[in-house]
Parts: sequence; structure tokens; C-alpha cells
Amino acid sequence: MKSYRPIPVTELVQGELDERFMSLLEELPPEIESGVVKCRKRFSTWSDGGHRFHRLSLCRKRQACPIDAKVYAYGLADDAIDVVHRIYSKVGGKLEFGVLDFPLPRDMRSRIEDRELPELRRIGWKVIVDVLGEDGLKLGGVGVYQWWSSSDPMSGHLPHLHMTIFNMAFKDGKRVKVPVFVPREKLDAINAAWQLAVEARWGASKYSATSKSWVVFAHYSGGYGKLRHRLAYAFRHPVVDLYKAMSRGGYVSRPVEGWIRRMLLRPEKEKRVQWFGWMAQRWVYQYARSLSLEVPKKKERERESRKVFCPYCGNELQKIAEGLTREQIDESAMLLVFDEGGGLIG
Repeated sequence: MKSYRPIPVTELVQGELDERFMSLLEELPPEIESGVVKCRKRFSTWSDGGHRFHRLSLCRKRQACPIDAKVYAYGLADDAIDVVHRIYSKVGGKLEFGVLDFPLPRDMRSRIEDRELPELRRIGWKVIVDVLGEDGLKLGGVGVYQWWSSSDPMSGHLPHLHMTIFNMAFKDGKRVKVPVFVPREKLDAINAAWQLAVEARWGASKYSATSKSWVVFAHYSGGYGKLRHRLAYAFRHPVVDLYKAMSRGGYVSRPVEGWIRRMLLRPEKEKRVQWFGWMAQRWVYQYARSLSLEVPKKKERERESRKVFCPYCGNELQKIAEGLTREQIDESAMLLVFDEGGGLIG
């Protein structure tokens, strides 16, 4: 549940999206560009009968809007953390997690098509399980495939994986704590297994096993704040990186024809995020019940997350108007905001 705070509407500072970025949207259908322009420029009104507030409205064009996309990524992260927190709180465990990022050498990138990226992700998780899930441990984690460069999003197809594993596993139905620090010998085994599995599927690479192009990056961390940042980073849409690169005014590659549309008009059913092991949707509720814990289903959690409560009295607020412009709002009005990934969002 989001924690909103009230501020006078006069304190709201709104900037404009970068012009270089906005020029890219000219390649998209006009309704997308017009929606992005209006993002956080319209307001809704909420009331509990006694208190009245306004909220900024998002455009819901998250594939092409960096603001909406960032909010959406943090929303996905918060939902996942809600489930993880319920389980860890029940068992009294300390949350720790390992991060493994799987790269690919340059000559492998063009061989892996978009439709094969889910398969690449499954291969990455299998490598983790084969090396770290010894003795029948059922690990839990999440895998996300990314097909663009974070630093230079217009440089072309660059498939790689962001994998996250938790320090809790199950064996024979019982909870087991597992280390998420990957020692050198285990990491070497992961590197070798990753190369072997990818080459078995897509052919041999000219880059040897000692090349840094195959080296899996691994580190570990802990705490819900750091997990939130990690997941939101992994879950983000490509437009977030594209906007960052364009707005900073630095060098970005000249994209090949059609690349902008490919980045910002993705298939509606694309599923870049996949939960694995005991965190997979078909397992997480079962394992939660084994701990005498009922975790609400996803639709129920989504309904709860959409609720807005008055910061003064705690009553639930109801939306009574929407589509208002800044000029239609009284100067004495109060605005409800929350901090979402570094920016005030209504």
C-alpha cells in the first residue's frame, strides 16, 4: 500500500520532457505522443466526504513514456516485495539476495531472436539451479531478459539476463537457508555451464571461455530497500534507459531503421519477467501455506495497491473527478504525492 503525503499544489514543480527524446516519438502513432505529452499534466480529484485532494494522472503509455514506465517498474517491484516480506516475516529470516547478470559475446547476439529470449532466460535459471541448487534444494528467484544496451540503448540488439536469487530455499518441504555469496569455484562453474548451454543451443562462439564476454557478474546484498532498487532496475522498460541517454545530451548511436519502433512498440503479451523455483506463481502460495501463511492472490494485491487513503483520518478516498488541468485547480488545494523512484508522483 502506497504511503501518500499531502503538499500544497503551489509547491508542485513540473518540467517538460527532453526535446531530443520527444522528437523520437514522431515515429510512433500520434495518440502515443499526445498521451506522453499529457503525462502528469492532468489531475484527478479524490474525497472521503470530509477531506478533498488532487492527484497527478499518468498517461498509461508506459512503453513510450519514461515517467509512467518508471512508476510501473517500481509497482511491480513493490508487489514482489510484499510477497517476499510476508514470507520472510513469517519465518523470522533476514532477507539476503544474490545478483547474477549473464552476458553474451558479440557474435552470439544476432543469433538469438526475440521469440527465443524466454528460452535464454530458462537456460540461465537452469545453470543457477544446476550449480547452486545441489542436494535437491528448491531455490527461489526471478529472471529478466534484456535485449538492449543500458548505456547506449540505440546501439542495437544486445540480449543478456538479470537474475536474482534469495537466501531461502526449500528441501523436502522444509525451509533451508542458503548462502547467496557465490565463491570463486562456483562462479567458474556457472561461467562454464552458461557458455556450454548457450553454444549447445545456438552454436559455437569465436570467443573462448576466458573471454570476459562470457563472465557472469555476481554479487550479493540484503534488505528490502536494496531489493526494491534491484527489481525496479531489472523490471524497467527500455524507454527508461533511452530517455536517460537522450536527456543527458551525450553520445548515442545512430539507430538502424525501425529500431525506435522496435524499442517502444513491444508486443502486448511480451513477458520479460519470470519468477522461478518456490517464488513461481504455481509454487509460492503452496510454500506459503506450508508455513501456515496465506498470501493474497495477485489480483487481490493489485486491488489493494490501487486504494488511496486520507493521510489525515485514514479513511479510504474515492475518485470523484478526473482530467482536470492545472488552471482548473484552486491555488489553496492540496495534492497527494508519493516518492516513486526519485520523483514525486500523484
